Amino acid sequence: MQTVYKKYITTSAIIWTACCVLFVLVYVFVLSPQKDTLNAKKSLLAKSERDFAIATDAFTGATKQRLDNQIRQIREKMDPFAAVGGDSSKLSVDLGQIANSLNVIGFASKGQHEQSAATLPQCKSLGADYMYVSFKGNFSQFARFINELERHKPVVFVDKFMITRSEQGNFDHDVTMVLSVFVCPQSGITTNAVANGQ
Repeated sequence: MQTVYKKYITTSAIIWTACCVLFVLVYVFVLSPQKDTLNAKKSLLAKSERDFAIATDAFTGATKQRLDNQIRQIREKMDPFAAVGGDSSKLSVDLGQIANSLNVIGFASKGQHEQSAATLPQCKSLGADYMYVSFKGNFSQFARFINELERHKPVVFVDKFMITRSEQGNFDHDVTMVLSVFVCPQSGITTNAVANGQ
């Protein structure tokens, strides 16, 4: 009787252990991946609901006003960094005033028409305008000229510069520079939504 009872307990233990192992395997290989899939579907559903809410909200006047405010804020942020198209003559005047204040000799500036208002890659409404500048001055005047360019609005970038030492032995060296400035069109900055009439 004891051997039958022992067999019964051993058989029951083996069956219960097999069931537990089977349950763990089903949980690991079936239920757990389903939980991950369910979480992924929930996040996709939440994203789709947000996109739907944005799309339905896009046709309201409040959204149009919010987008106009965002565009205005972008323009205000761009003002110190980009000139409005056609301001290259104003830039020439500003550079001339800087040169006059530093008493440099023979200041000259002209736009580089072959590169003028080149469109920047991946920027639909922002370009670069290039200007050639030359003058004679000492190193201190050159350094102060660069310092004034750093403070100028819109920001002026020095793409290239060359200083040729004076042959007369004085300190008036020939300075040539290629400057660039970001330029946005007369209409200002546009977004894809505004450009497409949305």
